[in-house]
Amino acid sequence: MQKLICITFILAMSGLAGCQTGAERAAEADADFKEERLRILKKYQECVDQNKADEKMLQSCEHYLKAIDSMK
Repeated sequence: MQKLICITFILAMSGLAGCQTGAERAAEADADFKEERLRILKKYQECVDQNKADEKMLQSCEHYLKAIDSMK
């Protein structure tokens, strides 16, 4: 009986250790959001750098900015 109580207690504590609060989940989601925006912004900058001489190609880079705007 004592073993059963110990096992139950250990399982309950290990389950609680893995739980995140709402604030932690929100902070993680916010960090993920910011990382994704930064990733898209870097792709935009790479596109601009590669296509400086070609105005038509520069316009094609704008889809990255539209993607960032849609995330607001």
